[in-house]
Amino acid sequence: MPLATLPAYRIEATDWRRHSHELRALREAVFIHELGGEETQEWDRADAKAVHLLARAGEPPEAVGTLRWLPTGQIGRLAVRSDWRGRGIGGALLACAVRELKRHTRAAPWVYAPPSSGDFFASLGFVAEDALIEQHGQSVQRMVLSDPQALIAADLRSRRLGETSGRLFLSQAEHVALAVQQLVGQALRRIEVLSADLQPELYDHSAFVEAVRYLAIDLRGRLPVRMLVVDPEPALRRGHRLIELSRTLSSDFQLRVVPKDWAEYGDQFLLCDQEGLCLTRYQDPRRTLVDFNSGAQTRRLRRLFEQIWQQSDLHPGLRRLHL
Repeated sequence: MPLATLPAYRIEATDWRRHSHELRALREAVFIHELGGEETQEWDRADAKAVHLLARAGEPPEAVGTLRWLPTGQIGRLAVRSDWRGRGIGGALLACAVRELKRHTRAAPWVYAPPSSGDFFASLGFVAEDALIEQHGQSVQRMVLSDPQALIAADLRSRRLGETSGRLFLSQAEHVALAVQQLVGQALRRIEVLSADLQPELYDHSAFVEAVRYLAIDLRGRLPVRMLVVDPEPALRRGHRLIELSRTLSSDFQLRVVPKDWAEYGDQFLLCDQEGLCLTRYQDPRRTLVDFNSGAQTRRLRRLFEQIWQQSDLHPGLRRLHL
């Protein structure tokens, strides 16, 4: 799979009993040795009842980031190893914690942030609620999540195809494009697309095209990539990269036209492997449903895709060019 689209890390939920050695080592490296915190103040009884998140990366995988969350909504002890910072791991850990909190409690997510971390949390939708206070000899400020939309990009980057459950409803075009990139970048077996005009904002990007090319070549002879388009003319006029790719890899990536009987169907979707989907309903075009682990709905949409595919055909402009 193209390295640009592969997840660089994965995040798992755990507890103190199972992974205290790794959690302790990470926090000691960051909070005690790097930041000069007091060891007696780092460990408390909350560790035993908290849900801890561990980010793993590298080969073989090793722990590079962590945080913990409590049923009160408090998120804390966010630490990322210095050589893995700047790769979005902190934001992804926060997004995972917020997602877990929503599943298990109604408490609003909040943090105690030192002034040096205020901008980081603010960029992810947290706002200061109270004045600075002293805690264990350090000035901190309570910040509460007020804009969950700011965490969506980090949330999408943290999701894993076939593993991360939970629907997302996206209303911003850049988030839908990122969701498409993440889904296709993790697909290992098959991709199906039903689109009105091969939406260039989603499908005419180098990351998407390269992921399609890789899957088609890697699974050559199995036709792993199929796309249905209602009106190919706009894509033909603009020189959409997927059209030329379909001509080049016509046995492994096929692009067909939706038959007239289905032209008024209206919904548009992307399906990846057995579980991933990105669906925009005709009745609600400003909102897109994304799910990385919904086998039942993916199978329903795939049955529909197969029904349309069996009645579809090639547009003359989509046929392979012979020189």
